[in-house]
Amino acid sequence: EKGVPDWCYAPGYFAPANYRMFRDFASGNWQPEFDKYLPPLLDGTPTQLKDLVASFDASILGGYNVLYYSSCESGSVSNWVGVQAACADDGALSCRGVPWTHTPYVGETGHCNVSGTHWGQYGADASRMPWRMAMDYVLFTEESEKVDMYDRTGHIDATIKFNARHYLHRFVTQYRRFAQCDGGIPGDCDCHYGDCKVNDTQAFPLSAAFEVNERTDEPPTHRAPGLVCDNVPNYGQTWWAGFMSWPTFTAFVVPYSEKVTYHEQTFGPMNRTESMTWMQTLTHLCDFSKFNDEGFWQINGAVCQMNYFHASQEVVSTMIMSGSVPALPKKGWRPPAVLREVLLESSKLAPTVTADENDRPGEEVNVKAERTRFRTAPASRHFPAAIAGGACAFAALAALVAGFWRRRRFCSPGTSRPEAPDPPEADDDARTYTSVAEGQTLLS
Repeated sequence: EKGVPDWCYAPGYFAPANYRMFRDFASGNWQPEFDKYLPPLLDGTPTQLKDLVASFDASILGGYNVLYYSSCESGSVSNWVGVQAACADDGALSCRGVPWTHTPYVGETGHCNVSGTHWGQYGADASRMPWRMAMDYVLFTEESEKVDMYDRTGHIDATIKFNARHYLHRFVTQYRRFAQCDGGIPGDCDCHYGDCKVNDTQAFPLSAAFEVNERTDEPPTHRAPGLVCDNVPNYGQTWWAGFMSWPTFTAFVVPYSEKVTYHEQTFGPMNRTESMTWMQTLTHLCDFSKFNDEGFWQINGAVCQMNYFHASQEVVSTMIMSGSVPALPKKGWRPPAVLREVLLESSKLAPTVTADENDRPGEEVNVKAERTRFRTAPASRHFPAAIAGGACAFAALAALVAGFWRRRRFCSPGTSRPEAPDPPEADDDARTYTSVAEGQTLLS
């Protein structure tokens, strides 16, 4: 990419749930004539759907391994890291290599950074990482549990236990270890000063878990352990920025269903009620009582900023916590008539809607007085552009792992891709705390 130093990579842009959705959409809707949109191999050999699927899977595997070598026990992850795996021949476009051999460094000692954020720090570019992992767990629970981990030399290391759930457990454990209140106990983090409203959450005790400043003035603060390590050697940006704190809250959608031990401290499993109470505690950091005409649309709260980047991270995180991220629809799904009516009204496309050939005979949706036909363009018309865009988007990330191992290591021959999973069948204390299929929250 223009302007990005060689071998420089931002872990926070690793989005495994999106890659799996693109892969499943391609697999479920592929037509033979789409092959022509795929780039050939360097020797001119045509590529097929199976090659595209293997590239998606390789990107997911590579991304998880780079994340492991870019993060600390608290969940902090570096904005930018190195993924150098140079070929012996400078003219070669790909070769075998292990991108995370020296991560987070570029080569043995090099640094790199782009976009105003710094190498080796947990900051704005890295802040997206928790909700990206939460999306992978919520939408692809079973797949996100199965990640092959490799050592620095490129050999499978069965002693490394790492996946979306394990990564998100790091944030939950950090809050349980170092926050000065327990969000899993109703009222324990409530504020008790000034004009506090009933159930309002006080931010300061929670901030201690990710404090980056050492101060002696009032109130004094101390840097939280675990925020820096060999993989993230420098202290980063403050938890008090909404774009830093809110993504960490999404970690509580994942069941904390096993004992976790850190430095001789053992934290037992949390039941469903305790995890939901944590999320309730965190969502009460913001006060929406003046978010109306009379209150001039104010949102009050120390970590509830309303400018673009803060708000975007707050909104995405809240959507994931509330169960508002649905799984990819099955092939052939069409929105019901009432949803099409909403879409039509919002986009002002048509006054009246008459069913097309895919609807039930005689189905009609009235919006206004005039009469016209609403026809959804067949998916096949959009598909070539979607595939071309997806292929381009993944070219850079796939290149990181293209030469790492033979393709069969990433996707065994004959393996079929699973459909978007239904919510796992398990007892209440061992399941995700959002309902994927219906997009409903269990917080109610």
